[in-house]
Amino acid sequence: MQINYHKPVCEIEIEGELLHLGIDKYVYLPAHKLVIISDLHLGKITHFRKHGIALPVQSEGEDLQRLQLILNSHDIVQCIFLGDLFHSTLNSSWIEFVQLINGAFSDIQFTLVVGNHDIMDAEVYTKVGIRLVKKLMIGNILFSHEKWEEVTDYYNIYGHIHPGVTLKGKGLQRLRLPCFYFGKVEGILPAFGTFTGLYMIEAKSTDTVFVAVKDKVIKITNN
Repeated sequence: MQINYHKPVCEIEIEGELLHLGIDKYVYLPAHKLVIISDLHLGKITHFRKHGIALPVQSEGEDLQRLQLILNSHDIVQCIFLGDLFHSTLNSSWIEFVQLINGAFSDIQFTLVVGNHDIMDAEVYTKVGIRLVKKLMIGNILFSHEKWEEVTDYYNIYGHIHPGVTLKGKGLQRLRLPCFYFGKVEGILPAFGTFTGLYMIEAKSTDTVFVAVKDKVIKITNN
């Protein structure tokens, strides 16, 4: 049997909203028919290669393939990029991305919650149909790129820091993995892009953490 790695494989309810957590480090909200992807960092590998740093260019193409498979796997009316969609200044990776979203997915609204790496002129995004916002409310959840510092009663979900946890096995085995983190008042989404680092978090016993392992997303216990 062929496993579809791009279907959501775990669920959590936040502020009355059902979130499906996908193995490819994305969130799907079925009630709103939308996908949320944080920190794609498209163009990062191309940017470094232009500056003489040898990196595997195929990784960037694989990220676009993963995005395409996700968008094809769900009933979607909107795709939200939770900041750092594009890593730096305009390069060839942007052209490939635009061809994808304006081709097979022209019926989907693409929204960018602007992040610190989204430094291109606003017109570059808007002329290809990408809506730009500073934050986004979905039900009682406030979505932003970085932690929303203004006082609010809303649950805040953001990206930016590329959260990860260390899993400890028997003996001295340690495995560092990206994670979905959900605390009492805030949640943090993992970076979607392949060529991104990890910020290791220390989860409390009251927090909920999920990691993608092989063909599933699993909830881990914090002791």
